[in-house]
Amino acid sequence: MQAGRLGVNGMAVMAVAGGAVLAYSGIVNASVADTLRALMKGSAPTGRTADSLAQSQASVAASTAVTVAGDPAATTGESTAAGGGPGQALVAAVAKYKGARYVFGAAGPTTFDCSGLVTYALHHDLGYTLPSNRHTTAIQFYLWSGAVTVAATDRQPGDLVCWTGHVGVYAGGGTFWDAPHTGSVVQLQRVWTKPIAPIYRRVKPQ
Repeated sequence: MQAGRLGVNGMAVMAVAGGAVLAYSGIVNASVADTLRALMKGSAPTGRTADSLAQSQASVAASTAVTVAGDPAATTGESTAAGGGPGQALVAAVAKYKGARYVFGAAGPTTFDCSGLVTYALHHDLGYTLPSNRHTTAIQFYLWSGAVTVAATDRQPGDLVCWTGHVGVYAGGGTFWDAPHTGSVVQLQRVWTKPIAPIYRRVKPQ
């Protein structure tokens, strides 16, 4: 009976726990996904070193036509054509910042965080008006009325890849451009689907 009255408190505990994981991942310089995987295994997460980052970039840069294990859209024969809206123009805009250093809260022109990168490419390079043209947050892209949600199986290059706390631009072949975390750079990497799969949002034509 008491458990039945703890719904709100339970949600509060989950919210606090989620915030703690985000904070901890930032402290140890690891992605949220890596942090959750390590914690579920009972071990401490470790941040990416320059070597591991370089290896990750090299493995992805070898080919954008990768098969991503666990990705529900990886075997659907997705179109390589750009989606509606900016499509390939957005992919090209983000890709030209490859190697730019990650700085939390930065939105260009030489340093970026995840949402700062997408904000700068959409507003500065393509002329879109965003909730904030200086720095739209990742959660705002998750809800932004300037884009529509599409099924993972219908994703196309140029679609936004959105988690509530992270955002990037889909490049095709199961990869996306993003600015992942402190100590990293703007890079092309595989779309990760664990512990939480992203949603895909197609930017509407202006």
